[in-house]
Amino acid sequence: MRGLLTQNPYTPPINLVRTLTTSFPLFEDLLIIRDWLQDIAPCPPPTEATTGYWKFTKHSVLQSLRMGNNRDGLVRQMDPDAMNRGDQKMLASEDAVCCHPCLTFMSLMRSLGL
Repeated sequence: MRGLLTQNPYTPPINLVRTLTTSFPLFEDLLIIRDWLQDIAPCPPPTEATTGYWKFTKHSVLQSLRMGNNRDGLVRQMDPDAMNRGDQKMLASEDAVCCHPCLTFMSLMRSLGL
């Protein structure tokens, strides 16, 4: 394979795949399994359209601003990192369920200092 790339660094990917499948029989088996899985896998469910960002939390924050009181336990800002600031504020329960992966990612990024 390296010889193929040293001859022509712009070798098309299909030629590289052909070289890999002839060189490594396991790679060919893995490609067959991948094709089989793509054929039998069910279609993913359609993504539901949302019209806002943390809709329930946003309504709660706006209502508390209108009424002049603070809803204990809910965030005050609408940014993705609002829960990781150390003041132990949470999202509305409906938003916390659907945004868990995003929040995990943001806390990881904060812990890495990025």
